[in-house]
Amino acid sequence: MKQYLWWVGLLLLLFSTAAAAAAEQPVAIHVQAEGDVRMTPDVVVVWIGVQSEGDDASSALRSSYRIVEDITDIFLAYAPEERLKTSEFFLYRSEHWDPTGNTFVPGPFVVRHVFEVPVTELDRATEMIDRATLAGANVIQNIQYGVSDDTEAWELAYARALDNAWWKGQLLAPEGTVLQLAEIRDTYLSLPRFAAQGGSDVTDLPRMFMPGQMKLAVHLDVIFHAISSAETANDH
Repeated sequence: MKQYLWWVGLLLLLFSTAAAAAAEQPVAIHVQAEGDVRMTPDVVVVWIGVQSEGDDASSALRSSYRIVEDITDIFLAYAPEERLKTSEFFLYRSEHWDPTGNTFVPGPFVVRHVFEVPVTELDRATEMIDRATLAGANVIQNIQYGVSDDTEAWELAYARALDNAWWKGQLLAPEGTVLQLAEIRDTYLSLPRFAAQGGSDVTDLPRMFMPGQMKLAVHLDVIFHAISSAETANDH
């Protein structure tokens, strides 16, 4: 009987110890946080070029090359040479549908050559476009605003996102606990691009585009452990 009681006492002790240990386990708090920064652009990138046609591939290339020589000289007056680059180059033979013969008929050869031109002075972007179109550029695909150095903006966005995570974690933490940072993940970064479409009648555009402001955002997944403040005090 005494042995039986001894085993019962031991089991009760083990169960109470396990229960106490489980009660002391930290509570996991998972939050999603965001930090963003607004920036004023100081660079505008323009995708601009020329599309030419010819009876054969060589004539189409020669026609394109004559215009490309002129417009690249113009681009270099507005953009750093090391950042000017070809973004698109196609050579193909076009075709059109002939309803009489119920078939596609070969057409002229087409060369499409588009450049990425970073203009470092925003108020000169339309001037560059006007000059290039007068020199023969007939393709304007897009414009995109940016900043020359966004290092400080990223640092501030991350700091704001982490502050936001702590604020949320403290709101959710049970009373009588303190938070410890357990895990942090960078989910994605976003930098919206403000763009405008251009057409052949570019010289009718206003003298300056409207860049507005850019939003740079950081998104974090953060896990905190909410630990009893009494337990933390005992550790010290």
